[in-house]
Amino acid sequence: LTPKNPSIQIMSANEDAIRAQPKSSGNFVFFAKDASVKGSVHQIQLGATADTAEAYECSQQLDRYLKGYPIQLLCTTSPFNVFVRTYGLPNGFYVYSYLDAMGGGERLFDSWSRWEWNSKLGACMGIAQYQGDILSLTVRSRPGKGTWLVMDLFRLDTRISDLPYLDSWRRYADVAANAIWADVPAHNEASIAYDKRHGYYMLGSKWKDVSGNMPWYNDIGHREYLSFGWEYTSELELTNPYLRDRNDKAITNGRLTLLNYSVTIHDSGGLTACREDADRKLCTVTFDGRLLTRKQNIIGAAPILDTTVRVPVGKEVRECKVTLSAMTWLPFGIASIEWTGHWFNNARRV
Repeated sequence: LTPKNPSIQIMSANEDAIRAQPKSSGNFVFFAKDASVKGSVHQIQLGATADTAEAYECSQQLDRYLKGYPIQLLCTTSPFNVFVRTYGLPNGFYVYSYLDAMGGGERLFDSWSRWEWNSKLGACMGIAQYQGDILSLTVRSRPGKGTWLVMDLFRLDTRISDLPYLDSWRRYADVAANAIWADVPAHNEASIAYDKRHGYYMLGSKWKDVSGNMPWYNDIGHREYLSFGWEYTSELELTNPYLRDRNDKAITNGRLTLLNYSVTIHDSGGLTACREDADRKLCTVTFDGRLLTRKQNIIGAAPILDTTVRVPVGKEVRECKVTLSAMTWLPFGIASIEWTGHWFNNARRV
């Protein structure tokens, strides 16, 4: 744009895409659109479409998964993620993870997930990137105590943490010394657990039950190793498998009965598996990580181990949903998932 030639070449036009500022990430530009029924996230690839830019929707498989219209986008390249903050989810944001082939010609993997915290921790006012991690600014109000702005750090490192997996955690010694937080009703929903510096690593309790479960928590030699924060739900809803033909198309004219999953967990403290049918929800496995032959099974400490857990299903793949979730504030990592089942072919033959 110059004073002699005040003209701009328009390569593409996308209506209803002005609420969230577009963001660039590598060879892509991500932008969001809002409609009357759902929000959506789109991408434009630079370089391959230099003269005729084409936009592709990254969230077309979600239906109404995104609550409300998007109001902020944030992109990272290590790993490749797009963070989406929406109007309908004040206490969290969405994460779009993707992996492309060398050269960017084919998308090998993509997934959507949601990071959500306790509503007592306040509404998100904005997110920003800091040294490869994510900063989240929340506003919290307490009756008779005032209003605070709190900055939380979301680490994208997948290694096991030295701290219990609690949201907005702080050292318990600092919480106990702060009279402003001493009588906050939200403490009843919080939890307290040991960090790695103590022999009771990852052992903890709900705050409302701590006096009965851990009566020594306020003693010298304990309180400085405790972390105080809010527990959150960490779960994964599996996509049921289908048999495929030689063209990699799902075969739907038969009946596939899913017998069980073999879930290999890595650096985890156990898991809970639930099966949801049309009329009920049933928890089939509750594994606390304790195995008699493992050295991690020590009294007074939470076991963190690698093992394989068998999750029974016993339903047709179109009649159930299986959800895997972490136990309390313990880590939960999945290395692989395998399945076994019975296939009944009802194709008509002449």
